[in-house]
Amino acid sequence: AGVNNNANFAFRFVSEFESTAASTANANYVAASGSYSTGGTMRYDMVTVAGSSLVTGTAAALAPLAFTNGVFTLGVTGTVTVSYVVQTSTNLGSTNWLPVFTNVSPFSFSESNLVAPQKFYRAVSQ
Repeated sequence: AGVNNNANFAFRFVSEFESTAASTANANYVAASGSYSTGGTMRYDMVTVAGSSLVTGTAAALAPLAFTNGVFTLGVTGTVTVSYVVQTSTNLGSTNWLPVFTNVSPFSFSESNLVAPQKFYRAVSQ
């Protein structure tokens, strides 16, 4: 998915002021010509857009590996080299999932803190 017709693509303009651009004490917008103010339309004389491609991860696959001596081990497989965050909640419908572990796919996650009557796990790409 590139930037063409991508509703999730955006970038932010950051204005440069004279105090940082020319190392002065003046708080004026650096412009080639024209007048600028805090109200109305702001015009940009020179804009450089730069960026880098971000690798996005596919949905992670979770596989229980073992439950031995009170330790639960979970396998997480997703896009290779993409970081995934293992999150946990005691309520599947909760919006309050807590991050407990982050690693690059594929990896295993183990937990021995199993005091809740039930615990749910998910992994999301970072």
